[in-house]
Amino acid sequence: MKKITFLLLVSSFAIQAQDTCVDALPVSAGMHTVESISGSGIPSPDCSPGDTVATAAEWYSFTATTNGVVKITSVLDSNSGSDTRLSVYTGSCDNLTCYAFNDDYSLPSMDFRSEVLFRSAAGTTYYFTFDDGWRSDGFDFEITEYPVSCATELPYETTFEDPNFLVACYSTEDGDENGVSWIQQSLDFDGDGIDETFATNGTNTTIPKDDWLFSPKFSFESGVTYTLTYVYNGLDLNTVNMANETLEIVLANEPSSDASTIEQLAIHESINQNGAIENAYADAVSQSITFTPSTSGDYHIGFHTTTIENGGFLVLFGYSVELQLSNPDFVSTTSIFPNPTRDVLTIKQTETFELVELYNLLGQQVLAQSHNSAELNLDLSSVSAGTYVLRLTSNGNQKSMKVVKQ
Repeated sequence: MKKITFLLLVSSFAIQAQDTCVDALPVSAGMHTVESISGSGIPSPDCSPGDTVATAAEWYSFTATTNGVVKITSVLDSNSGSDTRLSVYTGSCDNLTCYAFNDDYSLPSMDFRSEVLFRSAAGTTYYFTFDDGWRSDGFDFEITEYPVSCATELPYETTFEDPNFLVACYSTEDGDENGVSWIQQSLDFDGDGIDETFATNGTNTTIPKDDWLFSPKFSFESGVTYTLTYVYNGLDLNTVNMANETLEIVLANEPSSDASTIEQLAIHESINQNGAIENAYADAVSQSITFTPSTSGDYHIGFHTTTIENGGFLVLFGYSVELQLSNPDFVSTTSIFPNPTRDVLTIKQTETFELVELYNLLGQQVLAQSHNSAELNLDLSSVSAGTYVLRLTSNGNQKSMKVVKQ
């Protein structure tokens, strides 16, 4: 994925915000200073979970100059030891709607500063306030704009490298209302010094999980068959809260679980942690399905995760969408894992396949193997590292999938 170029407009000067929303001080991207929190305009509506009540606040307004993501943060070296609470609103002062909120940047590390990332539209004004829910002394904050393009052209692939892309281009729903929905994360599972990037909906330890992630808009044509390939795994939180996830894939005409048209494409139940934690990416499952829209139009791919009981994490390492180049009548569901692989690639299908072929990106055949079942452990230990195209033949029909050999 092309890296996003960050736009940083920096201007450092001390300011004092006005006391109420109607007197909110307009600010631009850059560094700013709050002298103290003493304004009478208590945040309303209250975007906090209700853990403490504010008695004073300082109000600001910010008008976005680009489509993308805005970050407002007090997580700065100058604020070491600070404790801030930040609310962001859309609408007008007489009709505000909570848009983003953060109290503690990182509770595990006892970092009580605040930071929010939110989707922005050029020309839109957002109101935000720092309140005295915990402290009223002064601090610095910074505003940064990140321009992001949400265009989707086929073939399309994402590995969730850029956290701003998920914020700007995806829609999430916190169906279980536990305050946690899908986010982007980066972790170096295998310890090679390179982070694996993924989207995850986190874990629920007290209530059943129910979260949605909707993709950017895709323009699909009726009667045309497309291939969706996605890579996922479960992760245990601990020996008690272990992954037992359900992943449902849908096609929706709106980025919402209330969309007027929703078609289920696949569902995977009882997803456990496949392999050891350090091999979470290497042992992830790669699933490939095909679908053919009945009408042309704009669609969103929805990833819906649920659990019946306390569980761990569901991690989505990425997905791709492309035109189905082989016979559209070949609609058997295929799983290949681990992908990437170091040696053996497991292929499972709901339909028997007779021939397995592997091609490099120059179109040269690397191997071919006759077969007559719906499952195969394909030995790739002698194949050079790189990206290949795996082609399966079943009843004269063909399906192609991307494979990475490490």
